[in-house]
Amino acid sequence: MTYTQEMSNMALTITRNKRNSVDGSRLTCFRTVKFTGTYPAGGEPFDANAQCGLKSVEKVHVGAGLPEGFDVRYNHATKKLQLFGESTQATGNAVDEPTAVAAGGRAAIEFANNFDATGITALELIITGTRS
Repeated sequence: MTYTQEMSNMALTITRNKRNSVDGSRLTCFRTVKFTGTYPAGGEPFDANAQCGLKSVEKVHVGAGLPEGFDVRYNHATKKLQLFGESTQATGNAVDEPTAVAAGGRAAIEFANNFDATGITALELIITGTRS
């Protein structure tokens, strides 16, 4: 089953390709996300609650498919997926397509508006939360 969610200047293709795992009132679901355009500053809208039918989301974990040097974080307050990479300036206020972050490297900061995220084509998200 494939879900497509289009927002602002970016679209995510969201695929449900594994069965959910249920343990009491706790549910773990698996979604594969493909970025299909440019990244909007502040993050890409992704409602993990709605994707999995959850009352509350405990965590969103990246299972596989993240290019080296990238970091994806789920913002529970704004319900957005945010992309981070290694800062390319000593001031820490600009990000280019990252290289692998070495130990002691520069801080990770969010990608700028209009970053081409089309290289992220099979990001596996593992979403855990409660159904009731």
